[in-house]
Amino acid sequence: MDRSEMIRIFGAALAPTLRFSEIPEQLTNDQARMVLKSIGVPTSLGDLVATNLYNLRPLSEVLTGIPLPPWAQSTHVLNLGLFLDGFLCLDAEDGRILMLTRALEQTPVVLASDLYTFVTLLARISQVAHQRTSSDISDLTALTQEIDPLALSSSDKWEQLFEYLAN
Repeated sequence: MDRSEMIRIFGAALAPTLRFSEIPEQLTNDQARMVLKSIGVPTSLGDLVATNLYNLRPLSEVLTGIPLPPWAQSTHVLNLGLFLDGFLCLDAEDGRILMLTRALEQTPVVLASDLYTFVTLLARISQVAHQRTSSDISDLTALTQEIDPLALSSSDKWEQLFEYLAN
């Protein structure tokens, strides 16, 4: 996945990048920094996934007044947007993509091994979802398993997304 492919799939405006000065200093994961600066992140996948790179700050600063689980209180857990009915987070230290569910679970839901993989998943899922004619989600599950086995093994959130896309 590179910038030209992101532009081809989503368009430049819907897959923004950040200037180096816009990347939060607590983001120490080099690969995530490279993705934000050089590749970009899709702003949405329908109305089920929404990202906002311009609000990339600690989740605890975004969700004030809510009793967050300890893992979500870290200044290294950055708000990346929304995924289904939960908050999409970027772990600034290791680059994993996490989800804080409405149940405020004590253990984060891991959606992807890293930001690059997450961006790749969104791009490929977008392509498949718009090109297919059947409502069968097995092709999306197989694609996700191929790109990031951790994404499917850690939760059922991707399958929920696929079911919404199929309908």
